[in-house]
Amino acid sequence: MGERTVLILPGAGDPPSVWSLVGEAVNRSGVRCEILEYPMKGANAKPQPTSIEEYAAWVLGEMDRRDLSDIVIAGHSMGALIALEIGSKRSQRVAGLVVMSPAEPLFVHPSLLGSAEDDPAEAASMIARWSYSRNSRESLSDRIALHASKTTALEPGVLATDLHACNNYTNASAAAAQIDVPTTVILSGDDHMTPRSAAVPILENLSGAETHLLDGAGHAMQHERPQDVAAIIVAAAGSPSKIDSIGTT
Repeated sequence: MGERTVLILPGAGDPPSVWSLVGEAVNRSGVRCEILEYPMKGANAKPQPTSIEEYAAWVLGEMDRRDLSDIVIAGHSMGALIALEIGSKRSQRVAGLVVMSPAEPLFVHPSLLGSAEDDPAEAASMIARWSYSRNSRESLSDRIALHASKTTALEPGVLATDLHACNNYTNASAAAAQIDVPTTVILSGDDHMTPRSAAVPILENLSGAETHLLDGAGHAMQHERPQDVAAIIVAAAGSPSKIDSIGTT
């Protein structure tokens, strides 16, 4: 197996920096890792996709533009839906998938959708409250505040567009049934945004997927268990993991 590139697809409203801990750990292991910056999430001012299907088409276009091949796509939450959609297209550039915190449907609470449209700061606060396990909220308070500030700093409408894209997507299980590359699924035991039960329809349609449970972690696994997530991603890329990992099976 040759060297592969891991391409991380963040969740709704997340800039690449939210995944920096995982990305740095994967790169240190010797596996090349890039964290994709979506339109309107930083310096990229291109028009924002408005659906998961549009996001998948945009990511495939970026892969072509960058001439990336032999890629393991690692998507989280909204990024997980995008990864499933891309996997169903059977692109020759895609060697494998890591699907983190998927859900069908990825239901977004109406109060969060409303706040994302009318009061993004409150929406960012809600996401911060719901994304972390109770055990992490005090120890990771600085990281949680930084995460919320990055979400609040988005242009008006950007977060709401992402959340509506998640809420409206209905093709996850059908896409999963079309995937023919090795797939790893990572779930969190204390996830209040995308509960494990919501992943069942997807898992039932994924053929031979390897599943890991981060017991006690919340939705923000990239902040609560970055070393474990990185170790699983490195293994999925076909490289002997050089990252200590505990509690991932």
